[in-house]
Amino acid sequence: VERSRGLGDVYKRQAVGSTADGRIVLFVCDGRIESSRGATLTELAAIMKGLGCTDAVNFDGGGSTGMVIDGKHLNDTTAEASRAVVSTAGFFKKR
Repeated sequence: VERSRGLGDVYKRQAVGSTADGRIVLFVCDGRIESSRGATLTELAAIMKGLGCTDAVNFDGGGSTGMVIDGKHLNDTTAEASRAVVSTAGFFKKR
């Protein structure tokens, strides 16, 4: 039986936020690897606030956490089994 993930559980995390001046902040942290333990939801909120965000949303974490820029997967995908992503946020440069 899988238990629900609470505020204090440490996992890979990904979030998108906005600052008061309209900038968009994309954040991803790996987890369960030597260089990054991950974050709790409370820590993620503090990180986003520390990055200047006035609003932010947490996306599904764990094995579906990923950031791809110009076709390159930037975060560590070996820490835990990756799985199909059911939600995606896309940002495109306006021409």
